[in-house]
Amino acid sequence: MAKNGATHEVVNSITAKINYATKSYSLIERLKYLKMINKIPLLLLFLGLSCHSQTSQMESLLKSNEIVAQLHNDFNNDGTRDDLYIITTDDKKQIEDFTKRKLIIVFKNKNNKELSTYENDNIFPCRECSGKSDANIDHLKYENNLLSYTTSVAPLASDKYSVVDFKLQFSNNNFILYQYRESYFATESDDNASVLLDTSDLPKMKFNYYDWVANKSWLDYVNISSNNITKINDLAFKLENINPTVSINVLQKIIQKYPDRVVAYLNIANSYWNIGQKGKAIENYKIYLSLMKSQKKDLKKVPRYVLDRTK
Repeated sequence: MAKNGATHEVVNSITAKINYATKSYSLIERLKYLKMINKIPLLLLFLGLSCHSQTSQMESLLKSNEIVAQLHNDFNNDGTRDDLYIITTDDKKQIEDFTKRKLIIVFKNKNNKELSTYENDNIFPCRECSGKSDANIDHLKYENNLLSYTTSVAPLASDKYSVVDFKLQFSNNNFILYQYRESYFATESDDNASVLLDTSDLPKMKFNYYDWVANKSWLDYVNISSNNITKINDLAFKLENINPTVSINVLQKIIQKYPDRVVAYLNIANSYWNIGQKGKAIENYKIYLSLMKSQKKDLKKVPRYVLDRTK
């Protein structure tokens, strides 16, 4: 589109010069301008071939790779239909258990011609991610510059798994995490626990799926504050029986930020007890009891099992 615009500017510029030359230039000078005009069709042909070449490359890429999912809609509200594809590329450079999937978005103009193309290998989960069966991409949606999808993280050797909902905002040719929800499950439990985070809880940064699920977690990025401490602590409490290891990780971060938060010590002690680390559990039960006394809390609210476990 930019190239076509430049072509129009060249044509207009030359036309203006010829009109001016008709009035004041000699015949020889006019012929020079007319000679320049003869080159314009060649320029237009070159630009047309360039656009056709880009389209052909895209068609070839789509035909030669597995298309995992696709959408066709007006993604950026400019009144024209755009195309989105998720493909699994046959890249020999990638290790066998880490086959990434490529996101391709083709933005078009009103003539249904390719205006620009966005590509990114780090938005969606890989086909097989180092022993984690997180290959699915569900509930794919892209509207009003917001891309959303659901995936799962299920380590093959564990009975624990998570369902993750991502909502990403497209801004300045990058995707920024707009909203994040992770729901935790265990095969032996009917309960589940979930956390919902948005831009008030998380830093504004370029999104990379592998920095959120494969390599790290939301806990590495969340800014725990007085505004979200309750919902994060509630999550840790619900995780005590579903996934006590995650519960401990969450509570450790809470205690690091708020070392006088009484209930956090009770929750982390319960989680340690549930995974058989009774020494650490008793240690934290005692801190909990000490803070209850020093902060003049109602000791009648101390669970009976805490007293039994600390005898």
